Amino acid sequence: MAGVGRERQEQVVAELPSSKIVQRRAAGRPSSINPASGSLNAPGRRTNPAGRGKWYFSGVEEKENGLRGRKAVLVELSGKDIVLLLGLQQFFPFRPVQPTAMSSATTAPLLETHDLSFSFGARPIVHELNLRVEPGSIYGFLGPNGAGKSTTMRLLLGLLRPAAGTVRLFGYDLARHRVALLGRVGALIESPSLYDHLTGRENVEATRRLRGVSAHRTAEVLALVGLAADAHRPAREYSLGMRQRLGLALALLPDPDLLLLDEPTNGLDPTGIIEMRALLRSLGHEHGKTILVSSHLISEIEKTVTHVGVIQRGRLVFQGSLPDLQRLQTGRAQLVLETENADTCRNLLPNLLGGATVAGPGTLQLPWLSREQAAELAAGLVAAGQPLYGLRQEQPTLEDTFLHLTEAVSE
Repeated sequence: MAGVGRERQEQVVAELPSSKIVQRRAAGRPSSINPASGSLNAPGRRTNPAGRGKWYFSGVEEKENGLRGRKAVLVELSGKDIVLLLGLQQFFPFRPVQPTAMSSATTAPLLETHDLSFSFGARPIVHELNLRVEPGSIYGFLGPNGAGKSTTMRLLLGLLRPAAGTVRLFGYDLARHRVALLGRVGALIESPSLYDHLTGRENVEATRRLRGVSAHRTAEVLALVGLAADAHRPAREYSLGMRQRLGLALALLPDPDLLLLDEPTNGLDPTGIIEMRALLRSLGHEHGKTILVSSHLISEIEKTVTHVGVIQRGRLVFQGSLPDLQRLQTGRAQLVLETENADTCRNLLPNLLGGATVAGPGTLQLPWLSREQAAELAAGLVAAGQPLYGLRQEQPTLEDTFLHLTEAVSE
């Protein structure tokens, strides 16, 4: 206990609900708390392993807003005041009750931010972000490098303190119930931290013991990520894709309801990307996990996700379902015409092709209007004696739409 620094004390105290940071008068020595039951013992009966003037009360019971659990408390006697200095939830991690008991939160999104903002010094990074991740969805958080994706992920996990705005998980304020709520969240931010000299199984087992998770989860998560056959090998022998899957196994240990994954396919070869994509779909569709996955590759995200949010320069420029994003392509379709000489056709049919763009010696492009437009153009070319080699409609890809959204904000 003596090794706990003031900065850590202040951090944990800040995480506790204000009603739990208590200061009260005591006529004499403080009452102690029974470690087994959490009940108060008679005044004067105290445990004092932390040193003179300090008392370590283990087994405090807390119930507030549907959250319950046990935590250890270090208190210090200063004169006649007992001041709560530190709540050591990591020794007695408490978890929320089941969602069915949280009647007020059952209809809320699993993750929601309201006007979330963050700056590094005077440089703003995230601007009034309003994310909404629905239960059961696989949410693709898209943006170019430097758009603010990783910073947002850290804000969602409470690793950074927002300058303004709020984060709500499972309908509850993260700032007030951080430890309890994060017990239902698994995260993989950038590259996983592994013990290279330990086997895959030993890595998972070490984390399992630290988190106090049931022993059977080790084999379960290794099988889930497809590493059961390689669990005996040292982590230093793992490929990048295997290391990412092992990191995902660590995130899955507590059987979380929500997964936050920061660019999990970054640096993977095509085989590793395909394996990760299949794993995410399996976790979402077969195991009921809600997943928020960030990436800068729309071509990969569109094969996995159900919902999309696009961020550029810290601002959310689009949020909705994948079909919503696809509908943005409407009105941006092109009619592509292939002929012998593009310039000759434009000169012969100025009324039909005056607004066309020459894409090549024999290729013209113009905005798609209707099938009647295509039929009239084909008839006009034939009447003018010009060969018609091809006439087709081209829809912009999702990648084109993504670039269109992000470039609009850059301008």
